[in-house]
Amino acid sequence: MSIHTGFIFPTYTSLVTETLWSSKPKEASPVQEKPIIQTIQPRINVDQDVKKFFTYRDGVAERAATECAEEFLDMESEGPVLGSFLLTQINHWDTDKERLILLTPKILLVVKYDFIALKRLSYKKLPLEDIEAIIIGDLVYPNGSLIP
Repeated sequence: MSIHTGFIFPTYTSLVTETLWSSKPKEASPVQEKPIIQTIQPRINVDQDVKKFFTYRDGVAERAATECAEEFLDMESEGPVLGSFLLTQINHWDTDKERLILLTPKILLVVKYDFIALKRLSYKKLPLEDIEAIIIGDLVYPNGSLIP
């Protein structure tokens, strides 16, 4: 098992023709109708054995991703799952949030999943065209905590 850290995003090209120095407008060339797929290569290498992490015990993360895909995704309209990711955020109150992310050709599915009780709590579907940027980095604990 490996931790996936690469993302694939569609980028759409559009054509704008404008004539500045000529009295005759130029013929517009056809717009590419198929999306261009831009692959961002992983920048984070994890040298840990993922089987040591609580979430990855006995294939729990894989089962959670499969359950969420079956329940929340319409494979015909949203496409197949391209990858699944587990994201963690730790804030200054020393609370952590884990989200299971499923990536399809059209949407990013963000699922709040309880890995102890093994149940889905909530989810959000984000169209890929609404996403402006994704920041990839190492998990870093805050310098200090507001809890004694």
